[in-house]
Amino acid sequence: TDPTRPPWIASPTRHRADPGLQAILVDGPRRLALIDGRLLGLGARFAGARVVAIHRHSVWLSDGARRRELTLLKGAGVRKTPFWAGGRP
Repeated sequence: TDPTRPPWIASPTRHRADPGLQAILVDGPRRLALIDGRLLGLGARFAGARVVAIHRHSVWLSDGARRRELTLLKGAGVRKTPFWAGGRP
């Protein structure tokens, strides 16, 4: 088995309490979130909840009575650095 493979891919039949936020794609005004292998936009329904907000590092789901936040890399400080800093490569 591949030790770098995320657990939700390694054993997709295993039940998890919280959905897994895998990626967030932002292209201008268009925002999409990859949750448990499904690509979802604002207003999409997932596991009985609706996607109500997509930010750079988190997604908010609402089922009417409550809201919950899914985040990328919980507890880890993400430091972004440019691949190429100025000029031409």
